[in-house]
Amino acid sequence: METKYTLERSLLQRGDIILTAEKTVVSKGVRLGTASKYSHAAIWVGGTMIEAVREGVFSKNAQRLILDKPSHCAVLRSKVPLDDTQIDRICRYAHEQVGSLYALDEATLALPRRLMKLEATKKQFCSRLVALAYAEIDYDFINLGSPHYCTPGRLARTKAFERVSGIIRPALLGEIEFAQSPTQLKKRSRHFRMASEGKSPSCGRSDPKKIFRYPDNKRRRRLTCCSPRAR
Repeated sequence: METKYTLERSLLQRGDIILTAEKTVVSKGVRLGTASKYSHAAIWVGGTMIEAVREGVFSKNAQRLILDKPSHCAVLRSKVPLDDTQIDRICRYAHEQVGSLYALDEATLALPRRLMKLEATKKQFCSRLVALAYAEIDYDFINLGSPHYCTPGRLARTKAFERVSGIIRPALLGEIEFAQSPTQLKKRSRHFRMASEGKSPSCGRSDPKKIFRYPDNKRRRRLTCCSPRAR
């Protein structure tokens, strides 16, 4: 079996920035477009990490982070020691963004929007979430530029952070199996996708036989809670 890798979570500290890459076409496109080794960013808040993905901002169990190569991940930490109050503010900001919408257009056009100095919305994308969390304490990034339109690559090149060594290790078989098991987010996404298509999440097909009579004696298809027309 091909060796996979994961983070040694016991070495993580609150406020650490987790940069990752994957073998997917999307990840490769982001890395190519931003001249970076990484395509995604998340922030460790203690016990979990918070990230912005297409579905929005969510917390994620770091046990589900499995890497194909050690080079597909880097953990960044502030060179300047931060006190507990500062770290609390950073993590609190990240927590408060959970449930926010994802800014797809701003994420894909981060560079031109930054150059054009366009106003940012309240929506989030991965590296913006991380940078704005640190901006809460007026953190001196030195060379990051606008935290609203930074990229994972710019975070990796920021002089205010240093890489944490020895934090990536080979993953155990049980860890790989757990990471590949369905998450609640994936289950909910599948449920709503099938509901929008008028299908039952249990069997994946709509049932034309489920009809009943209305008071006007007309036979109509039953509307279940999963039906796109149900209220």
